Amino acid sequence: MLILGRLVACIQLVCILRVDLVYGYYRQQRKLIEEIDWSYTGTLNQKNWGKKYSACNGAKQSPINIDEDLTQVNVNLKKLKFHGWEKETSEDTFIRNTGKTVEINLTNDHYVSGGGLDTVFKASKITFHWGKCNASSDGSEHSLEGQKFPLEMQIYCYDADQFTNFEEAIKGNGKLRALSILFEIGLEDNPDYIPIINGVDSVSRFGKQAALEPFILLNLLPNTTDKYYTYNGSLSTPPCSETVEWIVFKDTISISENQLAVFCEVLTMQQSGYVMLMDYLQNNFREQQYKFFGQVFSSYTGQEEIHEAVCSSEPENVQSDPKNYTSLLVTWERPRVVYDTMIEKFAVFYQQLDGEDQTKHEFLTDGYQDLGAILNNLLPNTSYVLQIVAVCSNGLYGKHSDQVIVDMPLEDQEASNSSHESRIGLAESLESEKKTVIPLVVVSALTFICLVILVGILIYWRKCFQTAHFYLEDNTSPRVISAPPAPVFPVSDDHTRVKLAQLSEKDGKLTDYINANYVDGYNKPKAYIAAQGPLKSTAEDFWRMIWEHNVEVIVMITNLVEKGRRKCDQYWPAEGSEEYGNFLVTQKSVHVLAYYTVRNFTLRNTKIKKGSQKGRSSGRAVTQYHYTQWPDMGVPEYTLPVLTFVRKASHAKRHAVGPVVVHCSTSPLMEHLEREPPHEFCPSGADSEEANSAGVGRTGTYIVLDSMLQQIQHEGTVNIFGFLKHIRTQRNYLVQTEEQYIFIHDALVEAILSKETEVLETHIHAYVNALLIPGPTGKTRLEKQFKLLSQSNTQQCDYSTALKQCNREKNRTSSIIPVERSRVGISSLSGEGTDYINASYIMGYYQSNEFIITQHPLLHTIKDFWRMIWDHNAQIIVMLPDSQNMAEDEFVYWPNKDEPINCESFKVTMIAEEHKCLSNEEKLIIQDFILEATQDDYVLEVRHFQCPKWPNPDSPISKTFELISIIKEEASNRDGPMIVHDEHGGVTAGTFCALTTLMHQLENENSVDVYQVAKMINLMRPGVFTDIEQYQFLYKAILSLVSTRQEENPSASMDSNGSALPDGNAAESLESLV
Repeated sequence: MLILGRLVACIQLVCILRVDLVYGYYRQQRKLIEEIDWSYTGTLNQKNWGKKYSACNGAKQSPINIDEDLTQVNVNLKKLKFHGWEKETSEDTFIRNTGKTVEINLTNDHYVSGGGLDTVFKASKITFHWGKCNASSDGSEHSLEGQKFPLEMQIYCYDADQFTNFEEAIKGNGKLRALSILFEIGLEDNPDYIPIINGVDSVSRFGKQAALEPFILLNLLPNTTDKYYTYNGSLSTPPCSETVEWIVFKDTISISENQLAVFCEVLTMQQSGYVMLMDYLQNNFREQQYKFFGQVFSSYTGQEEIHEAVCSSEPENVQSDPKNYTSLLVTWERPRVVYDTMIEKFAVFYQQLDGEDQTKHEFLTDGYQDLGAILNNLLPNTSYVLQIVAVCSNGLYGKHSDQVIVDMPLEDQEASNSSHESRIGLAESLESEKKTVIPLVVVSALTFICLVILVGILIYWRKCFQTAHFYLEDNTSPRVISAPPAPVFPVSDDHTRVKLAQLSEKDGKLTDYINANYVDGYNKPKAYIAAQGPLKSTAEDFWRMIWEHNVEVIVMITNLVEKGRRKCDQYWPAEGSEEYGNFLVTQKSVHVLAYYTVRNFTLRNTKIKKGSQKGRSSGRAVTQYHYTQWPDMGVPEYTLPVLTFVRKASHAKRHAVGPVVVHCSTSPLMEHLEREPPHEFCPSGADSEEANSAGVGRTGTYIVLDSMLQQIQHEGTVNIFGFLKHIRTQRNYLVQTEEQYIFIHDALVEAILSKETEVLETHIHAYVNALLIPGPTGKTRLEKQFKLLSQSNTQQCDYSTALKQCNREKNRTSSIIPVERSRVGISSLSGEGTDYINASYIMGYYQSNEFIITQHPLLHTIKDFWRMIWDHNAQIIVMLPDSQNMAEDEFVYWPNKDEPINCESFKVTMIAEEHKCLSNEEKLIIQDFILEATQDDYVLEVRHFQCPKWPNPDSPISKTFELISIIKEEASNRDGPMIVHDEHGGVTAGTFCALTTLMHQLENENSVDVYQVAKMINLMRPGVFTDIEQYQFLYKAILSLVSTRQEENPSASMDSNGSALPDGNAAESLESLV
């Protein structure tokens, strides 16, 4: 019995230990995620280091490029002295894979002194930085004369008299010294580096540490260390402390390509949403800091020419221009480099080139802002030599500019210098000079002739060259690309005006006017009709234009009402049919998508009877593409939806006979015009901002994008400026604002780099096969796509609210936080002034805010979570499993049946729970809640899906869509955005939203665009897809779904499995150019 009891106790102890080990593993993983606060990739990359480490934004940041011409030789910088470096390292010298680099700790007494400093520094550690590990790749942090190297080794030293170790020196802002050694690729292995290379190979796994074979530290340095460059900079990794004296050796070390390749076998752990993924460590170098403000000094070896101390580099681009036979205008540009001081003024030195008088004259400007001077009382027909130099506040002069020789003229070339007196100092007082008196009659005649010529030029320019654009500054409105200000609002240029069949007006006058112009497209004249948005009074004219000009496609780029202002009248029936004069318009179908709507109409001329003998059809099909997400007085946040919209509309018109009508908004001014041509009426006090927006800004943007996309497809070239200049002669103001012009470039860059990524269901297998074939560079198109979708545009990534101190504790991790443009806001509680919750809107197939991705609520954000559901009328919550390491009180954020959650203005109550078995025998828990208002009788019903492991790696990939189908069916009967969350609001939630959207697209269009869906999720919530395996899973899942559909409907599977990616050589060359 005693033995049996001891056996049971042992079993219990083993169980406890195993549970504790499992818990400890998850705790370790979680701790690892929390400890990562900077990285070379992802959302914590070096562009974001400054958000947490303010020193990373300083003016003396490292690394830099070293240009020898801009360095100063310092005679005090002589030989460095290395003490103890000739001895072998001890056995307790270890190498460690930190995940950011491989680091060698130095335990021996290695000291370095000299180089102009009395302090003796102790070497503490060695780190390495590399790129893609080939001879042509950049891997070093520093560069010499603009040349980077494949590898850089850095030896960090600290003042051992002041601090006990290197880390303590960093915390205490102690002076550090770093030696930089640059590597080149040679043919043979470097025997001195064999112990180092073996050590790197032994710690390729993340976190691994190994003892190093003994090596001699001195042998790791270049053969000669006499020539080096030094400057005061910073650590090249966070915390970026600006306490480092850098010593960069001019001579390099040679290693073989095989030795270099070992560094690229080093693995790291990259954070991917809420998990850590293994990846190769490459490109672990900081970008060079071009804002560096400081002097680089060069050591003195006895061979260098010693120059006197200077405070700046030389002034550049010195120009001279004789204004008459005794006066000379001299101009220059500021020096490129100023050393640790500021320029106070400039000095102009000048003297005669030849002759007895070789006196050197000096003229000083009034201040540092003067970039020119007028020298007077010079001798005519004499050559002078000039030099410019900066004078600094410390009394030192800068480097002298190149000498400029100028010949003064013999004859008088009178010119007035008075206009320069306000900005350019005079060398001496101006002397009165005789002026030639020209008869007044001659002056008057010449003036009159010049005015006539000028008026003629202006008239010609106004008529033929209205496309010149000037950026007008206005603090209250966007910068406008403006033509001459003759009309107050866009008018129809008469030479391209669309004319209607003449009809009699009420007053008996005949008119053929509508505010619309023909606009050329790519290799097609009159490809478009650019028009203003129809008014109630012009809807009949609009449909008459559609009829008379055989229009089959209408592109509308405005909403009817924007920010409370009517932008366009509804010129089509809401449902059924409606007559507009002699035209009957019938709406046949409407397809509403996230960012645009497609309406199909039939248009019939009631004056033409059916079966008319004239042979003309009395009814025609017209399709309207209506973009619904273009913001008022701005441009869309994202280029991809616009590109898709343009391509869809362009595809619809490919067989059309007539032009495409493109219109955006109308101007309230036009309501005063009725049907009078604008040049006959010009109301006073017209609002130019409203007037200028009538059928030109967004309309022009669409036309340029559509035409340039066709040019890219056929020629592999773009000419945005030339094309826009041409079409602006056909309708004024096309592409109205600078933001629209920039948006065109951004959209076309995206189109060139990503290419067309929407694929028909029947082509998907061939497309994926082509994606996986390596190109000439060794990279697959899949890798290129993933690089594009994972790149973040820091200019658009505004995390300001998420990073506020009061909101940081509401984030489970700092690696996935909402950007401002897609952040979900909530109503703030009384006494709490923040609307923050870690949640982001995500575009779906039907709605621009179809999903909300968020993190699993923290204990102190549970009420915020429910308040978000209440504020946004969300009726479905999808909880995806990533929370095995959570305690139960943190895991469960919903009330039980007996205890509602009180959220001040409402309370949350559970009313039902059911369990549903999936085909893989896993259990789906479905709970129903009601949210009841405390002040009125409003009730919100919410269904909560607590999902099993998804996607389940142990189940067939086709089972991935079973859960999506169940929730999709439920969502079709409910309103509001779908709340989807995993632990951090990361990859699992993003994958669910992506596959749901792709499933909708496949069902409705028989095509998918995996790239666009994944990139839009990454743009709206950066950091969701951070690993190519996650992106590849989307393709695998879609291939499985397509295969299932084709098995169910074999006749729909029209084979094109031999197809390849539609990439021509022209398009590839354009991609390379971008």
